[in-house]
Amino acid sequence: MKAKYQTICWLITGIQILFSMSVSAQEEPMSISGVELLRKGEQVSITLQTSGKPIYELNENLKARTLVVKFRNTKAAFADGRRDRLFNDPQVEGIRFLDMEPDTWAQFKLRKDNLIFDMVPGSNPGQLVFRFRPLIQLPPVTLPPEPEPATIALEALEYDDSNPDFTTLTFSFTSPPRLFVLENPQDRTVRLRFADTAPGDAFTLTPYEDGRVRVDELTTDPNQVFVTLGQIATDFRLEKDEFSDPARWVIRIYGQPVFQDIAIEEEDASLTPDEVAKLDREKRVRNAEIRVAYQQGENHFRKSEYDLAIEQFQKAYAAGKNGVGEFEDEWNPLAIQSLFRIADTKYTQLERRRGRNYHQAIDDYTTAIRVSNSTEIVKDLIPHAQFRIGRSYQQMRFSQEANNSYELLRRDFPSSYEAQESSFWQALNQIARREWGQAILQFEEYLKAMPNPKFIHIA
Repeated sequence: MKAKYQTICWLITGIQILFSMSVSAQEEPMSISGVELLRKGEQVSITLQTSGKPIYELNENLKARTLVVKFRNTKAAFADGRRDRLFNDPQVEGIRFLDMEPDTWAQFKLRKDNLIFDMVPGSNPGQLVFRFRPLIQLPPVTLPPEPEPATIALEALEYDDSNPDFTTLTFSFTSPPRLFVLENPQDRTVRLRFADTAPGDAFTLTPYEDGRVRVDELTTDPNQVFVTLGQIATDFRLEKDEFSDPARWVIRIYGQPVFQDIAIEEEDASLTPDEVAKLDREKRVRNAEIRVAYQQGENHFRKSEYDLAIEQFQKAYAAGKNGVGEFEDEWNPLAIQSLFRIADTKYTQLERRRGRNYHQAIDDYTTAIRVSNSTEIVKDLIPHAQFRIGRSYQQMRFSQEANNSYELLRRDFPSSYEAQESSFWQALNQIARREWGQAILQFEEYLKAMPNPKFIHIA
């Protein structure tokens, strides 16, 4: 019994010794043993050398030129015993270390009141680096004045191919506008710009195509109208005449017409020229229906009539798909592009209405990418769609999925504008996840890659 009692006493004594050693180890104060100042241009870095990873609290009053760092369970242990560190620096006057048992307070005294600071880890866990630099005062942003509203209305556009030598496009206006013509030989387009002009309330563009010219699209700015013409004819040539009564511009397109060959199966080899011409006209009508629906969708989109825009884009895609399946037409690029515009419209609708569920937009972008890849048409729109998928996930706060989309975009389309901008948005994701180092790397990559960064001040 006595031996058992002695064993219990020894165990209790051992536990008490271990507990006292643990407490003494935990209460071992940390020390600050060195201060180093380094200047690079307008930025000054001050490094505090500590004996471990410090625990501290910040109290800043930069307007009063003071920053206080309260180190818990820490003592100042400088070799010379001095508690004041003075600097010959135009921005930071010095540091005073105050003994507040068992803590130590480091009081930074600044010479200027327009400084900002941040903290970064040093080269080892025992270093704490404070960086001070002047606050950059950006000049006030002066927005350009709102353009004056257009004073001329585009009322009608009429086509005439009755003359075998040329095709006539007649633009009717309330008064004659100035006309500027810009030809792009690389993609064989001609852009007409009517200054001080806007589409009239009753104006609707009817797409058109014959063997010489194709009317691709009409776009508007606040006070000008752009009409894009596709060159089809060989030896394409354009002449223009202005008339004042009634006000109109007459555009004549000259050149040798080029009619697209109709694929005729062997059993249809006996078709007459009239039947071939009929098939060609029917095909052009189908393509015109696609263009009309697509253009109406764009018009509704510009007016923020998103549901109507989606309806027209769906109609354009359905017409293109029906032409491929029933008449064995080739895919019309506008039909494939309509898929991307459906997704764009849903994304914009959610963004402007501050919606939170972007899953439908993501599904539509994914479908558009799949169809574009399978048809090898409008693949230049894929980077934009992949970027919007990443932004959709980010809007829903799915950081990992958004980062995966951005990384896939940079892998497949590294030179695209969207890939370069994705680094900025991924950096914001990293900040939300408190991955500070990765965020800095992404911001640096964004600033290096973009020639004129849109978010330069934030980055």
